[in-house]
Formats: sequence, C-alpha cells, structure tokens
Amino acid sequence: MHPLLRLLAELYDLTGRKNEGYAGATPADPWANYRSAEAWGLTALDSALLRFTEKNNRAAVLYSQRGADRVGESLRDTLMDAAAIALIAVALLDERTPVDYDPTGDEADAALDTREADHMSRWLAAQADTFG
Repeated sequence: MHPLLRLLAELYDLTGRKNEGYAGATPADPWANYRSAEAWGLTALDSALLRFTEKNNRAAVLYSQRGADRVGESLRDTLMDAAAIALIAVALLDERTPVDYDPTGDEADAALDTREADHMSRWLAAQADTFG
C-alpha cells in the first residue's frame, strides 16, 4: 500500500475514535464539539482553526526542542491531529460554501452513505493504480 494511503486510513481510524470521545458513539452532529464555541461568539470554523493553530504551535515546539513532550503526545501524534483538524476545518468551510467535487464524474442520486463509500473505494483504487 502506498504510504499516503496508509496514513489516510490511519487518519480515518484516528478521527473516528477521537470523534466518539468528543461527540459520543453515534453523534447526530460529528462537529458538535466545534459548534460549542458558538456559545462564546465563535463559529465552528473559528474553533477548528484555533485548534489547528494550537497543534501547529505544539508541533513547532516538539520539533525544535527535543524532549519537550511532557504529556505523551509525540510530534507524529501532533501532526496527525493537525491533519485531522485541517480536514475538519475544510468540512466546516464546505458547509458554508458547498463544493461540487466528484472526481469520478458520476452524478448518480444514490443515498449519501452509498455514494461516500463508493467514492472512497474508487478513489482508493485510483490511488493504488497511480502510486502502485
């Protein structure tokens, strides 16, 4: 498997497990923890971007100051969290301004879950063909 595909699969698993910790096992709104910032006058996107900034700052410290980790979160863990938060921010941004992106060109009106699963499997197959 291509290293990027392995990381994307790991990120997908990590994000799912962390989301259960923040929003419960079957969340009605997977971004509820980000939307809770609205009580403080911030948007969900603001919240995600703040978290992203925190993770980037932490990554910079962990990278530049060897041995700076005091909580058991490695540079790799921090970068994976930052990647997940960046994608969450993109999802929140897309809620504001939907993006009509279909890399397959398929405009089928199947159920959303089915389309997502089909999209992912075709995308993974294309990536495997491209990257070997």
